[in-house]
Amino acid sequence: MKNKENLTTKEAYQAMLFFLDSLYEKTLSSDLGGFLGGFQMCDDGTTIDPAAWNNWRKAVNNVLEKRLGKVSD
Repeated sequence: MKNKENLTTKEAYQAMLFFLDSLYEKTLSSDLGGFLGGFQMCDDGTTIDPAAWNNWRKAVNNVLEKRLGKVSD
């Protein structure tokens, strides 16, 4: 599926949560369920576990830096 629009960091996070929630619904993995608990978003846009958002931002920045050639594999 090719889309000309880019996702924001928050939209990509929500897509990741949707994917992982779908996986949890199929597997009912308690490990995955526990992991996802802290990753859920609050009404104010923060995550239940603030470290989850910080880790997500680091991951996004890592991918962007690789795309720009600033980080080697």
